[in-house]
Amino acid sequence: MADVVFLVANAPEGKTIAAAMAALPRQRRLPLRSHWGITGGDFPDVIDARMRAQIDLLFLQTRFSFIGGPADPFSTGVLAAARQATPIRTAYDIKAPTGFVHAYDLTRLLIAAVEQTGLRGDVRADRRRLRAALEGLEKPVRGLIKTYVKPFGPYSSEMSAAHEALGIGDFVMGRYGEQGEILLPD
Repeated sequence: MADVVFLVANAPEGKTIAAAMAALPRQRRLPLRSHWGITGGDFPDVIDARMRAQIDLLFLQTRFSFIGGPADPFSTGVLAAARQATPIRTAYDIKAPTGFVHAYDLTRLLIAAVEQTGLRGDVRADRRRLRAALEGLEKPVRGLIKTYVKPFGPYSSEMSAAHEALGIGDFVMGRYGEQGEILLPD
């Protein structure tokens, strides 16, 4: 296997590493692989399309994008609601799409748990009921990444992934497009 540089970095550190790699002579450049931390800031503005063309850069991404994938009524409605409530006008305006998508899905899960258990004003008791509701959601919850069916369960040493709503099939390796947008494989 060829040498690869694995980045565990957010946008500030990732920009430094990517710029340094692009500055190397072509024969010394190594592929860069990152988690989605580099997508949360101005990375694609600083490491622009010209610089990205000089490096082999892929990053871990969840399997949803407003750009490049087939639009469905649900995701179109989410984007329309974002346009009404924020300065977002197009999907290209979402500067941290992974954060937006994850926050949206997690909020939907939290709302479903609150609706299932209710809040009564006793913070400690509400926390216990909310945790139990999250670990035992009775109805599927539609998100952008997927429809969550019992995404969480009670944690134990035997069920160490019980609080992981996403599985290996929910991830892909993404890349930046010409306009700094995140593109997922077909």
